[in-house]
Amino acid sequence: MISQRRVRKLVPELESMDSRVVPSVVGAGHGFRARAALALHRAAAHRVMIRPMPVMPVTMPSTRVSSMNPVVLSSLGTAAMTPAATTTNIGDVKNGPLAKAGRDLIAIYQAYGPGGSGQLTSATAAAIERSGNSVGVNIRASGDLNAGIAAMTSLGMQIRATDANTHMISGLLPIDQLVNAAQSSQVASISPIYRVQRA
Repeated sequence: MISQRRVRKLVPELESMDSRVVPSVVGAGHGFRARAALALHRAAAHRVMIRPMPVMPVTMPSTRVSSMNPVVLSSLGTAAMTPAATTTNIGDVKNGPLAKAGRDLIAIYQAYGPGGSGQLTSATAAAIERSGNSVGVNIRASGDLNAGIAAMTSLGMQIRATDANTHMISGLLPIDQLVNAAQSSQVASISPIYRVQRA
């Protein structure tokens, strides 16, 4: 192992040898070997002299998400992780109990459901097929079609047709069971069946 003191003396000597020894050795046909030897000596000297820099640990400032600006949180997409609020307001088309059923079936329920007025103010809702206390609906099952059929049958639905490809269940559902159907985990959506308009 070369000492530090020896290295300090060796490097200037190697530098001066580069200009004196190499030309003379080249003339003797040993230029490549001479340069290689000098390169090895220099590399050994520099390996001894160069000390690796200590690696300092980097600590990032910790930031609590709850203390961040709401605008920043929104840009990070945290708002999308927040579940939509639900309400008990039947008339709330977006978040109410009948959100899966849509505006026209909500109007039917408000008119003919429990405590209903018995009067429809919507002309579109009036065009929905009805029979007694039931309303014509197409229900799209959210999972297994047979499980959806069983769930709707238990609510008193008179099933007319089913489609395994679209997971659709068609028939007459008691109006007062619309909320229970919309809240069922077996139901993805409910759409009304409109009467055929004759010219």
